[in-house]
Amino acid sequence: MNENEKRVLDRIDEIQSIQIKILDEFTRLCDKYRLLYSLGYGTMLGAVRHEGFIPWDDDIDVMMPRKDYEIFVKVALSELKEEFFLQNYRTDPKSIFTYSKIRMNGTVYKESMISDIDMHHGVYIDVFPLDYISENLNKDRVLLKRIYMLSKLNRYRAKNRRYFTENKFHKAFISAVHPFIKKVNNTLIIKEINRLTMKNPKNQKEEMTLFLFDGSMYNYKRSKTTSDDFENFVLVKFVNKNYKVIRNYEDYLEKNYGDYMKLPKKEERYPKHDIVEIKL
Repeated sequence: MNENEKRVLDRIDEIQSIQIKILDEFTRLCDKYRLLYSLGYGTMLGAVRHEGFIPWDDDIDVMMPRKDYEIFVKVALSELKEEFFLQNYRTDPKSIFTYSKIRMNGTVYKESMISDIDMHHGVYIDVFPLDYISENLNKDRVLLKRIYMLSKLNRYRAKNRRYFTENKFHKAFISAVHPFIKKVNNTLIIKEINRLTMKNPKNQKEEMTLFLFDGSMYNYKRSKTTSDDFENFVLVKFVNKNYKVIRNYEDYLEKNYGDYMKLPKKEERYPKHDIVEIKL
């Protein structure tokens, strides 16, 4: 375990407590406007396996069908309480994220990858939009390749590029082009990524997935769900309250984590976001 991981674990209870406050503000607006959402990824896993956070998890993920996501973004701009900040390319133009984050004002939770970017770095939760997939998988393969290239270009703007490759020649190339890519208007890139992800019309099965991570087929397949799964949600306990998860959460968790009720090896139980600065 490195120093950054130890720094987070030493304050994990405080961090998670703030994230719960943000989650409750998110669900307050969702309930008010009857917006569909579900806990996602490790947050869903924590709710099912631990009835709360995975003990070493350092963030919260939620996901929404695109229609609900866009409504949430609109109402959150005027209705989030003052201590919270909705972050996306519209509200924080230097942010490199193609989805939204809700951050706690007055805090710092700075990831090494984006530590040099002049943007809001508060404690956060991630809010992911899901878009419709095509009836034609080959069509989506082409779409994913375009999203992949744009996502790489966008993320190469970040200072710490250790997440992108272990190939030393690739690393050298990224380091060489980084000063130039950083000058590219990332708002234009993110707008184009979002335009592509929303390109598919609603399909007969109302199947959706998360296109926004990196445009990979792996994420495309493991994030697939349907509108019906959101509407016929299940309530699960997370810390001390019940929150919504998609009806087919067992299939979702199996696609993402395999035998999801089995704990990982001890050496794999550490925070994953490489936090270099914390102020709570």
